[in-house]
Amino acid sequence: MNLVIGKTARGFERADFQDNNGVNCSLQQSGTSSIRLGVDEDRMHLGREHVEALLPCLQRWLESGSFVER
Repeated sequence: MNLVIGKTARGFERADFQDNNGVNCSLQQSGTSSIRLGVDEDRMHLGREHVEALLPCLQRWLESGSFVER
């Protein structure tokens, strides 16, 4: 995956990439308490608590291909 990291016009970090279907997506800081993740026109607004809850699922999927422990 080609991940391009830059900054927004407001100075927030932003990582741009394409998903498996070639759709433009991004991960972007949104202030100090949240990030935005998703398709450029329709990004989710996630707080730290959301990211904290999602990280174990993402890590398990990365290691085993499943969100749940087996």
